[in-house]
Amino acid sequence: MIELEDYLIEQWYQINAINRICKLIRVYLENNYDNIANKYIADEILTMNNIIQSIAYCMRLRRYECYKKIEERYDENIDYETIMFDVYQ
Repeated sequence: MIELEDYLIEQWYQINAINRICKLIRVYLENNYDNIANKYIADEILTMNNIIQSIAYCMRLRRYECYKKIEERYDENIDYETIMFDVYQ
């Protein structure tokens, strides 16, 4: 059981790292979109960024399900908005 908890804690750091990187990419591209010469590439990067965030969302849902098996009272705000648009502190 301890190994699973350690894995889930480590996975939380990975999810947060993915989301922070995606947020930085999105903010940079959105703030500099008018100055980017190749809009097609910028749009492709934003699309891939959203796909990566969606994968992180799936990871977070799986993590939540595993934690619920360990602790029935475990509660976490799991919704698409928290993954796609929030920056974790």
